Amino acid sequence: MDHGLLLVVLILANSLNIAADLVAIGSGMNILKAGPTWPWSLLAGVAISVLMVMGTFARITLVFKTLAATLVVYIVVKFIVTNDWLRVLNYAVIPHIELHKAYILLLLAVLGTTISPYLFFWQRANRIEQMRDESEGALRRYHCA
Repeated sequence: MDHGLLLVVLILANSLNIAADLVAIGSGMNILKAGPTWPWSLLAGVAISVLMVMGTFARITLVFKTLAATLVVYIVVKFIVTNDWLRVLNYAVIPHIELHKAYILLLLAVLGTTISPYLFFWQRANRIEQMRDESEGALRRYHCA
């Protein structure tokens, strides 16, 4: 297969994946009754783009770690509002699938954004940036390995 074609397919796949991530953000805000999906998707895209262009890897890492840490709230809320622990254990072991549009779209959004290919490139670039901040010897060890 031609390398140029592979590059085009990779760019297309990453672009669609990024678009799906942004729509997921907008849809989440729509679920929270904060407004329509498209303005939130656009706002998230602009905010992330500005952060990527104007920010450092350290700043971006801090923002994403902070956002990821907020996911702990899901666990806390589960313990606060759950009374039927047998049902929770049952759903933890046996998947519960509903065949309606909203459920399927949410399932696709979760599966599609779990492992985003562009994150691998970002993580590698982030590590190289961290190594630049370390001593010159660390960077040489990396290239020799």
